[in-house]
Amino acid sequence: MENYSAIKEMFYGNRGNYDSIKLSIEGKNALDKVVETEESFIKMLNDKPQIIEAYNNLNARINEMNATNFEDAYIEGFKFGFLMALDILK
Repeated sequence: MENYSAIKEMFYGNRGNYDSIKLSIEGKNALDKVVETEESFIKMLNDKPQIIEAYNNLNARINEMNATNFEDAYIEGFKFGFLMALDILK
């Protein structure tokens, strides 16, 4: 029987990716509130397509920023986890 390999798990996309992160109940509730609030906001702007377009552009930029921030946090977490492993092995 082959030993468990975290590197292979990451290589095959089973772990260490966005899909493997399970939202907590609090996270799901927060997401539901964001979706509900956004839908309500868009309905208020039904007859204002320029404002909806501006909002969609702003939202896209915020999503890009969040993706970059999450990527940076993931990288830092990975680096720190490796340093902890080195510390444990001393």
